[in-house]
Amino acid sequence: MNTLIHQFKKLTPLCLMVLVCFTLSPTVQAQLPSPPPDGGYPNQNTAEGDAALFKLTTGAGNTANGYQALFSNTTGNENTATGSSALTKNTTGAGNTATGRAALFSNRTGFNNTANGVTALASNTTGHDNTADGVSALASNDPASTTPPTVLVRSLATRSAVATPQTLLVRSLPTRPAATTPPTVLVHSLPTELV
Repeated sequence: MNTLIHQFKKLTPLCLMVLVCFTLSPTVQAQLPSPPPDGGYPNQNTAEGDAALFKLTTGAGNTANGYQALFSNTTGNENTATGSSALTKNTTGAGNTATGRAALFSNRTGFNNTANGVTALASNTTGHDNTADGVSALASNDPASTTPPTVLVRSLATRSAVATPQTLLVRSLPTRPAATTPPTVLVHSLPTELV
């Protein structure tokens, strides 16, 4: 028995050295599985940034890039938020795209909205099928409002303003269901080339 213990004591350092060399071998390391893509999560979700997709439970197909992007999203699907606090309050809304800091910030259940620009559609909570392009575009959009929508067109030309107002054809301008008066269209300084 003593002989066996003595041989074991002699072989232990040798076995440890072989094991360490084998572990550090580049050939062995190359056969290890590579890590998953950075930010990849189950159900085709991707998140990069502090607290991005922080409350996600079962939502699928979401992409969140930026600090608190899609922070409150739990079950919403196929949303894309790029920018700090983009779609931060979204919980179940689906099919939304927000690009820019705080774009679609207050959206909770609204769907199929597109907001491009800092604070674009920032106050939208439940509205759907809106498109806003530009800094603060439709930032105060409130689908529960009883005031009809207003379209304001200003300074479409880089040249001097036209002295007489021109006609602007607006097709299919939607009104909110609760609106009691038709929408208003305000036109300022349209160039004659657009008429």
